[in-house]
Amino acid sequence: MGDTLIADRKIFDAGAAMLYEALEFLAGEDRSNVLAALGWARWMAGQGTGAMKFLDQALALDPEHRLSHLQRRLFTSGKLPKSASTPDK
Repeated sequence: MGDTLIADRKIFDAGAAMLYEALEFLAGEDRSNVLAALGWARWMAGQGTGAMKFLDQALALDPEHRLSHLQRRLFTSGKLPKSASTPDK
């Protein structure tokens, strides 16, 4: 997990921005899933604090949200994604 570099940072960032904008229209499980995806995007970008904030929001909506619990375990393990320590091209 996290061993893959982001091939195209512009596309990655644009995708994350679209997910963020979609939050306005989502509720329930769909919203929790997108919040978890945004947490992953932040973690991959080396923004652990931002990642945890998205997971906190997902778990506030659904305390049993499995993906958010798994991500939280990964993010707090100390493992950093390769993309967080590799300069953008």
